[in-house]
Amino acid sequence: MDVNCTGLLYTTHLAYYWLPRNPGSGACSMDSQPGKQSRDRHLLLLGSMASLAPIPAQPQYGAAKHAVLGLFRSLRASSHVQGVRINMLCPYFIDTPIVTGPARLLLAGGAMGKVEDVVDAATRFVADSRVLGRALVIGPKVTVKQRDDGQWELVEKATPGSTETALWEPCADDWEEVDAFDRNIVKVLNAVQAARGWAGWATDVVKAIVYTLGWRR
Repeated sequence: MDVNCTGLLYTTHLAYYWLPRNPGSGACSMDSQPGKQSRDRHLLLLGSMASLAPIPAQPQYGAAKHAVLGLFRSLRASSHVQGVRINMLCPYFIDTPIVTGPARLLLAGGAMGKVEDVVDAATRFVADSRVLGRALVIGPKVTVKQRDDGQWELVEKATPGSTETALWEPCADDWEEVDAFDRNIVKVLNAVQAARGWAGWATDVVKAIVYTLGWRR
């Protein structure tokens, strides 16, 4: 938790303080031209598949990586204020020494991702200044084909219309749900405020002052 959650929050806080002050850097924009600006304002978070799915054997790790996802989704909605672009990587089990022998036994019969695919994804995020607020899952390389309903299915190699990929975007469409939720909440809050009127506003102001002064504690 200290590294994956607390350390992440400290690092992010420092990044959002210093990146806008980086001499020669410009605010992020999807209309930017990669390679033509000398300095970028970019923070790349390292999540995990445990950011998206439960990992029963390691609840602390799962909680910490869920925190990375929550931080990413919150900041990508507001980081334009500081001109900082934020993206996130969510690797699956990658074939590195961090995957221990017992873990490899549990994964036997499946597959692991490759380091080079993680590096490729990170390089794209870092190098392309037009990429803002995106997340990628990196897993085993598979051959898939998109059905008419938009879903993907595993197919044999060389199947017409198929593609080989190790990258998946898990948060591409969640804006629709978030925006709808936010709109509904705002409508409800506005309705409540309108119903209470100025009298309700004045009452809340008095209560806030009383609370601040500690008279009712």
